[in-house]
Amino acid sequence: MKRSNRKGFTIVELVIVIAVVAILTAVLIPTFGGIIEKANRSADEQAVAQMNTAIAIEGASEALTLDAALEALEENGITMDDLIPKSSGFGYVWNEEDGKFELVENATNPVAVAVKDADDFIAALDAVKYIRLDSNITINEEAAIDNADLTINLNGKTLAVNSGEKDRPLSLGTGADVTISGGNIVNTFAGGTYGVCENYGTLTLNNVNFTEGAGDGGASFRNRDGGKIYVNGGSYTVTAANGNQLFRNHAGATGCYLEINGATITSGSANSAADHGEYAIVIRAGEAKLTDVNVRGTHGAIAVEGGKVTIDGGEYFESNAAAGQHYGIYVSNAFDAAEVTVSNAGIRGGLYDICVCDSDGEGGEAINDITIKLTIKAGVNLLGNGLNETDLDGNGNVTVIR
Repeated sequence: MKRSNRKGFTIVELVIVIAVVAILTAVLIPTFGGIIEKANRSADEQAVAQMNTAIAIEGASEALTLDAALEALEENGITMDDLIPKSSGFGYVWNEEDGKFELVENATNPVAVAVKDADDFIAALDAVKYIRLDSNITINEEAAIDNADLTINLNGKTLAVNSGEKDRPLSLGTGADVTISGGNIVNTFAGGTYGVCENYGTLTLNNVNFTEGAGDGGASFRNRDGGKIYVNGGSYTVTAANGNQLFRNHAGATGCYLEINGATITSGSANSAADHGEYAIVIRAGEAKLTDVNVRGTHGAIAVEGGKVTIDGGEYFESNAAAGQHYGIYVSNAFDAAEVTVSNAGIRGGLYDICVCDSDGEGGEAINDITIKLTIKAGVNLLGNGLNETDLDGNGNVTVIR
C-alpha cells in the first residue's frame, strides 16, 4: 500500500492566492462595468434610431404628437417596455418640435420609467405615459392622478397602499385615463377601510388581484360623476366586508359606468355572524355590465338600487348564512328607477335567489314614477327559493318579464 506524500496549500499560499484574486477583481470589475454600460448605451442608441424609423414608416412624424408616435411603434412591434432604456440614468423623451424620440441623460420628462420605490412611483404618476414596477412598493400617503393618460404595469409585483386614514388612498380625477395590469394591489390599512380608489376618470384593471381587510361602510372602487371602471379578469376580495362593497356606482353620480368581464369577486367572510357584510357589487346610478363574473357576497352578490344593469353568464351567490338570510340579486328603486336584464347565470340566495322590492325612493316615500323592470332571459338558474316580488305601496311599479 502506497502512502501519498501530497500536501495541501499552506496558509501563506492561500492568503497570497486570495490577495491576487482580490486585486484582479478590483481591477477588472470597473472595466467590465464600463464595457457593459457602453454596450447598453449602444443598444439604446440603436433602439431610438429604430423608433424614429418606425415613426417615419407610419407617417406619424407629420402629426407631431406622442400618441400618434406610440401607435406607430406598436404597429411595428415596439412595446412600452422597450421605451425604458437599459442605460442607467437615461430616458427616452419625445421631442414634439422635431417629431422624434431622443435618448436623454437625467431626463425630466421621459415617456416610460421603471420604479423600485414609492417616491419614484408618486413622482411619475402625472409625468409619464408608462410605469413598470421592478419591485414591490408600499405607498403610505394619498396618491392623486389628475390628468394622466397612464399605463401601470405591476409586472407581477405588489402595490400596497395605505394612506393612514379611512379615506381612499388612490384617486383619479376627471381627466385621468389609467390602466393597471398584471399584479397585485393590497390595501393594508387595518383600522376599518372605506376602500382604495375614488374614481372620476377612467380606470381599467387587467388581470389584477386585489385584497383588503376589514371594511367600514365604503366601497373598494367607487365611481363618482363621470367615473368609468373596466375590469378584465383577476380577483377582488375584501376579507371582512362590514358594510363594504368591492365596486359601487355611487348614488346620484352622473355618467358613471362599470363593466366587469370574467373576474372573481368575494365580499366578506363566510359563516361569520360578526361580519354584517354587504352586497359585493352595488349599483345606484348609471350603467353596469357583468359578463361571466363569479360573485360571492355576505348579504348577496349584487344590489341594484337604481340605474341599468345587464348580467350575462357567471354565478351570483349569497355566501354567509350566519349573517342572516338575504338574496343573490336584490333589485329596488331606492335611489332611482332600476332596469335589470339577466341571462345565462346561476343565482342563489339564502332567503330568495332574486328579490324585487318596490321601495319608491330612498326612505320608502311613495313616488309613482320610480319604476323597476326585471327581465329574466334564457339560461338563468335560480338555485334556491326562486324569485320574490314585493310592492310596498301597491303602485304597480314592478315589471317582471320571464
